[in-house]
Amino acid sequence: MWAAGLIYGTVRWLEVLAVAVFVFDSTGSPFIVSLMLVVRMLPMILLGGLIGVLAEKINRRQLLLVTFGGNAMSCAVLSLLVFTNHIELWHLGLGAFLNGVIWSADYAARRTLLGEIAGNENVGVAMSLDSATMNVTRMLGPLLGGVIYSTIGLQGTYLVGLFLFSIAIYLIGTMTYRPGPALVGGSKFFADLREGLRYIRSNRTITMVLMVTVVLNFFGFPFVSMVPVIGNQELGLNPVYIGVLASAEGGGAFFGAILAALFVQPMHYRR
Repeated sequence: MWAAGLIYGTVRWLEVLAVAVFVFDSTGSPFIVSLMLVVRMLPMILLGGLIGVLAEKINRRQLLLVTFGGNAMSCAVLSLLVFTNHIELWHLGLGAFLNGVIWSADYAARRTLLGEIAGNENVGVAMSLDSATMNVTRMLGPLLGGVIYSTIGLQGTYLVGLFLFSIAIYLIGTMTYRPGPALVGGSKFFADLREGLRYIRSNRTITMVLMVTVVLNFFGFPFVSMVPVIGNQELGLNPVYIGVLASAEGGGAFFGAILAALFVQPMHYRR
């Protein structure tokens, strides 16, 4: 499960950089580049709650297999479209949207499985280490994306994504997993969703955490889409060095996650 997360995170950030560089090279429009990131984030907003409820009602491994398989097919189709010179912006946008769907499933299914495996006593360390792993992918992904895009283009980026997704699917498919009792039976789908929303409103701590998350994602995270634009337009960097520039943010986040795993105690999580 950890290895599958490492692979998926690498592909995600590899694709984010390669698509941004390609779109800016093709259109010269920073707005369209940022729009690609908006499309990628839409599933988190529109489907995040629904996927979360779904992950409680079906086998989580099967959910991951379906979403990873869909993205593998997306990589194959987009690679073919680039190879035949039929690629259009809406194709890239659709691929980004599908990547956003698996992003939502990653939070709802894969990380939940990690928590179940680690147990209550070790869940804080497990999540910190997983966060550190995701931040490693924020270094590896852009670095690989810049090199691959410079050598074999956008087509090669999607082919690498197809290969890595295939490995992740194999790892998840061969994993031994027995669904817990929460996956059997249960109330109606939308009733569970409404219950979750009511619980969020009734719990001040969770509400505040969600508010912080929303603020950071709206006003902090979007700068990622502008790194290729700034690197190209203002600094005159090629895709390789744009990848190096983009990976620096992941490096800082990685070391921060390591410090959290080493020094932060469970009693500090709410502070």
